[in-house]
Amino acid sequence: LKGEWLAGESGDDTLIGGVGNDVLTGGGGNDLLIGGAGDDDISGDANYVASDLNWTITTTNGVRQYSPVVGDLAPADAGADVIYAGKGNDYVWAGQGNDVLFGEDGNDSLNGQEGNDTLMGGAGNDIIGGQQGGDILIGGIGNDTLIGGTGQDTYIFNRGDGRDTVIDYDKDSNLIFGEGIGASDITLRLGSLELDLGNGDQVHIDGFDQNDVFNSSAVSTFQFADGTELRAVGWGEFTNPNKKPITGHTDSHAIPTSQP
Repeated sequence: LKGEWLAGESGDDTLIGGVGNDVLTGGGGNDLLIGGAGDDDISGDANYVASDLNWTITTTNGVRQYSPVVGDLAPADAGADVIYAGKGNDYVWAGQGNDVLFGEDGNDSLNGQEGNDTLMGGAGNDIIGGQQGGDILIGGIGNDTLIGGTGQDTYIFNRGDGRDTVIDYDKDSNLIFGEGIGASDITLRLGSLELDLGNGDQVHIDGFDQNDVFNSSAVSTFQFADGTELRAVGWGEFTNPNKKPITGHTDSHAIPTSQP
């Protein structure tokens, strides 16, 4: 059963759930949504009227009924929302605007939707989707699936994050490694693209074709905290499907580390 049903309106709202399984919808405006403990359903930009355990989504085209765990929310006015999902296995839809999402503990589903969003999964095995826009996706600890969608996206992986899978649909996206991970630490496996960092850390890039390295991989640049950078033009060195350590060149520009 659901706990609190909290709905914002067109202004800048702050909604805080309790220890139960809460439903929070921000409505229009730049909202702060905090789910708290429990398995919550959170949407940054949507309007609803609660009736038993169903959503009633009010749109410009009329009224549509949805179940509490919703795959398609009707957006309200765009807002730049900040969402803390809290503990539990949460479902979060940010809606329109440049939003910031924190999944925190639990196996969460985070959806940035429209805008240039920053999505951080936290601990747990999360599914994180940027969808439209140039998004920043950080899986955190656990075996996460990061789906960039359209736009030039940035993926950040830190030592101890586990095994992440990256799925991206636009070219020129970036994979940034945090402190303690250097180019010499990584073993490259082709066939798909598997980056083995040792100590149980891996990054799998979905859809990579070793016979078409320039057109199949949407992640075109690897960046390291020490300034080393590997670009797509270097893939030709790794057409042998056997394990090989990767190498790169050093640029002088600064590289972000754990979180933006």
